[in-house]
Amino acid sequence: MNMQHLRSSALALFCLCLTTFSQAQDSLHVGILDIIETYGAHRISVVPPYAYVANGGGDLLILNISDPRSIVSVGRGETPDIADAVFVRGNYAYVADQASGLQILNISNPAHPTFVGSRNTPGEAYGVWVSGSYAYIADNYSSLRIINISNPAAPTETGFYSGTSSFHSVTVRDDYAYVSNTYNGVLILNVSVPSAPTLVSTYNTPNYAADLELRDEYAYVCDGRTGLIILNVSNPTAPTLVGTCDTPNDAFGISLSGNYAYVADTYQGLSVIDISNPVTPTRVGWYNTPGICEDVQVIGSVAYVSDYSEFETLDVSFFVPVPPSPPVNLVAMASPDQRSILLSWLPVTQDVNGGPITIDYYSVFRAISVVDSFTLIGTSVEPTFIDSVSLPEQGTYEVRAVAN
Repeated sequence: MNMQHLRSSALALFCLCLTTFSQAQDSLHVGILDIIETYGAHRISVVPPYAYVANGGGDLLILNISDPRSIVSVGRGETPDIADAVFVRGNYAYVADQASGLQILNISNPAHPTFVGSRNTPGEAYGVWVSGSYAYIADNYSSLRIINISNPAAPTETGFYSGTSSFHSVTVRDDYAYVSNTYNGVLILNVSVPSAPTLVSTYNTPNYAADLELRDEYAYVCDGRTGLIILNVSNPTAPTLVGTCDTPNDAFGISLSGNYAYVADTYQGLSVIDISNPVTPTRVGWYNTPGICEDVQVIGSVAYVSDYSEFETLDVSFFVPVPPSPPVNLVAMASPDQRSILLSWLPVTQDVNGGPITIDYYSVFRAISVVDSFTLIGTSVEPTFIDSVSLPEQGTYEVRAVAN
C-alpha cells in the first residue's frame, strides 16, 4: 500500500461566545484511525492487505487492514507457547514462539492458517528474520540459531552462535546478522557461512537494545530508556555512534519511513523522530496509546501498532511528504443552533501532475489556536464533515485527501 495524499488547509475563524477548551497533550500530529482488541500483542508483520500479529495468548492473529479505519479480524493460528515475533514471506508465517522455538504456519488461506513444521531452540525464541533458505532466530539464553527452512515441514538447524545470551531481535543484510542484545547492545555477526557464524564486532549501548532497523550505512537502535541510537555500520567490524534521541519511556520497536523513525515507546505510545540529519535526530510527534506499545510498522500514511491489549492504526499523514496541490476551498460554517461546525470542500479528483486520482478518504484535523498542533478529529469518504464536539471560540481546520 503506497499511500500518497494531497493536503489543503484554511483558517476557519468563528466567534460563538463559548468557552474554549485546552488542547490534549497526549498526541502531536498523529491521530487514531481504528482499534481492535488483542491478547498480548507483541511483534507484527504487515503485508497488505493483512497484518500478522504475534499474539502472546498462544496464537498468530491475522487482521484485514485493507481499510485502516475498519480493522477486521480474519483468522488465528495456534502456537504451543507465547508467540513473540513473526516474519511473513510468501505463503508462510515464521513465528518466534519463545519456549517452542520456530513455528511455521501456512497462511495461504488467512481465515484458516495451518501448522506446517517447527524446530525447537535451546532457549526462548524472541526474534525471527528470514533470508534465502534460512530463518535466523534471536534465542534468548542461547544466542543466535540458524535454521534451514528449504523444507518448511521439516526445518533443521544449520549453525549457531553462543558467545553471549539475551538476544532479543535479529536483522540480516548481505553477509551479516545484526542482533539486539539486552546486556551487550548490538552484535554484528558474519553469517556468510551459515554453519559457522562468527562475531565481528560489538557496540555496547547505554541501556538495553531491544530492536533495530537498517537503512543505508546506518543502524537505528531502540535502546530502552536511552531512546533511539543511530550507529554507522558502513564498516561492520567497527560500528560508530552518530546520534541519539531520548524518548519518554522505553524504546522497544522501530519502523523507518521517509525522513522519520517511528518508535514504539512502551508506556508512552508512539514517538515520531525526524532523522533527516542522523547526527541530531529530533522527536517531532507522538501518540500516547492506552497500553504497552511494543512494535510498529509504517506503510504510507498509516502506522500499524501493537499495544499489547490492542492493535491500532494511526494516521501519520502529517509526516508524509506532500507535493503542491490546488486548494480545495475548505469552508467552515457554524450550524444554526451553534452546536456544530459543518466543513465542506471541493472533492480532489486529480493528482499533482493533473492526472485522474481516486480518493479513499479524507482526514480532518483541527487546531484551537495558532500555537496548538493539529489533532485528527475524524475521517470522511465524502467532501463534507460535521464537527460536533466541544466547539471552540475559534480554530483552524485542515483536510488531507488520502489515496492508494
